[in-house]
Order: sequence, then structure tokens, then C-alpha cells
Amino acid sequence: MALRNVAMRALLLLAVVSVAYAAKGKEKKKESADGPAASGPAASGPGGEYDITKLGAKPDGTTDCTEAVEEAWASACGSTGNPTIIIPKGDFLIGALNFTGPCKGDGLTIKLEGNLLASNDLAKFKSNWIEIMRVKKLSITGKGNIDGQGKAVWTKNSCQKNYNCKILPNSLVLDFCDDALIEGISIINSKFFHMNIFQCKGVTVKDVKVTAPGDSPNTDGIHMGDSSNVSIIDTTIGVGDDCISMGPGTTKVNSAA
Repeated sequence: MALRNVAMRALLLLAVVSVAYAAKGKEKKKESADGPAASGPAASGPGGEYDITKLGAKPDGTTDCTEAVEEAWASACGSTGNPTIIIPKGDFLIGALNFTGPCKGDGLTIKLEGNLLASNDLAKFKSNWIEIMRVKKLSITGKGNIDGQGKAVWTKNSCQKNYNCKILPNSLVLDFCDDALIEGISIINSKFFHMNIFQCKGVTVKDVKVTAPGDSPNTDGIHMGDSSNVSIIDTTIGVGDDCISMGPGTTKVNSAA
């Protein structure tokens, strides 16, 4: 009799486990069909907003917020519609950012109201600071700053004396980006060039302030190469090297006050 009761309990336990496993399998199948389940505040749906402070970024100017910004980009670039990455007021310390498209949506906006501060640990940079590649209809707008914090490392720039020098990071680089808008922001104190536009078509830089001390080395304002239909409108540039420089293959550049 006791043996029979044990057998019945074993069968009942097996049935419960089987039902639970089947339910879990259906849940996983549904997740696979619909895509990964929304994870935290970043997943706000098609054309949503992705606030870096909801992903762990702290506006204290000392905490490394690189991962939070990367997560916001991954979510926004993978969204349909017109997603927006929000960088609210505050100071956000950032290492190297390399953002690559193409993205799924009709366009992508970075709303910059706070200050992005470049790390002064040069070991964090393989080349540029913020590099965005192969993204169409990119907009970077707001009243915030992209601050390269170059003063701390300008003395390490030997390029004016040494042809084989190690080039410091450019602040904002657009590669193969078409129909881009940079509006309202300030790009300041870059370690090297403030903005570099390479193989882009249809870039508008409007109401942007690009500034660095007059004695800061190689801090060109806006450099372009192999790009066309670039408009620089109502933009103030005062740096330690060329305000606007054009490399080979650049055509149809319009600059207006």
C-alpha cells in the first residue's frame, strides 16, 4: 500500500513538471516569434524615447555612463518609426562610442540637453570619441554640449612637430551618413578635430557653436572629406586651427551666416 502511494505521488509530480515545462516552452516560443521581451525602461515601443538616466547613467560628471548610452543606441537603432535618445540635463562622463547602422526606423534623433564629457583616459579610445556610421536621417539637436575636455591632453599632441605622431580623438565623426541634421548644440574643447564629416551626403549644421582656445593644437572646427551637399548655417566657430577645412572629394558646400 505504501509503495502504491509513493508511485501515485511520483506520477502526480511528473505531470505537474510536464505541464510547467510545456507552459515555459510556449512562453519561449511566443517570445521568439515576437522578438525579445521588453527589458526595463529602454524598451518603449516603436518610435519611442530612450532616456539614458533610466538605463543607469548618472549626471554627476564622474560616473562612466558609456554602457547606458550604448544601450540606448542599441534600443533606438533597433526600433521602427522615429525613435529618440534623450540625454537630459546634467554632466555625463563618456568613453569611446561607436554607433553603426543601418537602423530600422525612418530616422533617429539624439536629443542633447545635458553635457557629454569625454574621458581623459586616452587608453579608452582606439581612434575617435563619438563616431556614427551608416545612419540615414540622423538628427542631433538640443542645447547641450559635446565637451572633449581637451585641455587635459593637448600637451600630449606632438603632431605639429612629429609627422608620425599619435592622433588624439576627434569629438564627433559622421561616416557614410546621409540627410543628417546637427542643430542647436555646442561642440567644445575637442582633443583634436571637433567634427569630421566623411563620405556623407546632405548634412546640415545649423545654429551650432564650435569653440576652443586659440592656442589649442589641431582643434579644427568642421572638417569634410569626400562629402557633398553640406550646409553650415548660423554657426559660430572659434578654434585653435582651421574653422572649416575641406579634404579631397568634397563638393557643394554652403556656408551662410
